[in-house]
Amino acid sequence: MRKRLLSLLLCPACGTDGLEVVATGLEGEEILEGAIQCRGCGKEYPIVNGIPRMLPEAFDYFPRDRARADSSGSEAANDADAKDLRLTVQNYSAYQGKAYAPLADRLDNRRILELRTSLDLADFEGKVCLDAGCGVGRLSRTMAKAPAELVVGFDAGYAVDAAKEKSKEFENIEWVQADILRPPFKLGSFDRVISIGVLNLTARPDVGFVKLANLVKKGGTLSLYVHLFGYVPWNKLNSVKSALGHLYDTLTKEPFRKLVSRMPDGARYGVCKALWEYRSRIESGKRKGGLVGKIAQVIERLGPASGYKPMESAESNIVRNFDSYSTPFQHSNEFTELLDWFEGYKTFRKLKVAPYRLSVTGWIGEERAGTEPLEVWYSPSKPMDEFEAAGVETGEKSDAAPGEGSPS
Repeated sequence: MRKRLLSLLLCPACGTDGLEVVATGLEGEEILEGAIQCRGCGKEYPIVNGIPRMLPEAFDYFPRDRARADSSGSEAANDADAKDLRLTVQNYSAYQGKAYAPLADRLDNRRILELRTSLDLADFEGKVCLDAGCGVGRLSRTMAKAPAELVVGFDAGYAVDAAKEKSKEFENIEWVQADILRPPFKLGSFDRVISIGVLNLTARPDVGFVKLANLVKKGGTLSLYVHLFGYVPWNKLNSVKSALGHLYDTLTKEPFRKLVSRMPDGARYGVCKALWEYRSRIESGKRKGGLVGKIAQVIERLGPASGYKPMESAESNIVRNFDSYSTPFQHSNEFTELLDWFEGYKTFRKLKVAPYRLSVTGWIGEERAGTEPLEVWYSPSKPMDEFEAAGVETGEKSDAAPGEGSPS
């Protein structure tokens, strides 16, 4: 980190912005090792590999100084939320850092950023941007190329280490390890805040929304992508089939996902590879039609949840499964629920909704009066295959067999 980052940080434990840096390792202007100390509550946050680890329990993850670990983080060790966060830090880091990193920069990330946010790349030029839940930093690097004045990418897991390693040529990016439900940033610090496919992986997506909205400057934007709750046609809404289907998912598929999420990296990846092979056979059966096709549809409905994108490689599909099976939480949100979040935050003046399951960008301005409506615009729709094509690896496809290079 560079000292410029300190002007954006506050203590996630007490909210104080009186922070001091104690550097023990320097490389030019970059602080590689040391700690950030809070003058308010006395918490310390380690700086490891040039990244401030702004979690109140950070010394539980980096216990190189046992005395600091005992005084700064261990009181959270038995807390249920802390245990869920640890599972996310460890397991989702394996997904991001080991499985997804090789694919991330082979995607059309500029197109993905523009479609998910309804913004052009030029809208990020000269702006101070936040990538909340940055993973391996593919969209952080995309914003940095705009070029943004500064991009701060943060993630709860160790994927920030992979992000930093892949971004050495960028002088306008800073990295932070932090929890999206306890973001360690001063209010109103950013022109552009994006969070793509992250809030739905937290214990409280609604709380995360407010935390991120608080970070947007007046005139700035908040762009969210969350998983859309499965659509049920009106004529099937009250059907026994529909009701039993949701009950079946709740009682079987989600418990299976949570069980797999607690497996070691290698075993979890192996399950996700098997799920892709299972789903491939089902898709083959469905294409045959007739009785075989109907049986395949029933098996698909009763079997475990698994993603399948026919335009993408086996490697990419397995990684998609690994994503879904690597966190303790996997929420979905209805469209109206997301609109209610933005409407209830009275300084949002306008929303632009993109048709991509579910992408919404809101503009912050003067507070709306009690009866003043929130403007909602539907972003001009692009063909869905154009959007999905942006998520297909560019360049040559990997010839490696599915599972090669899997995490251990």
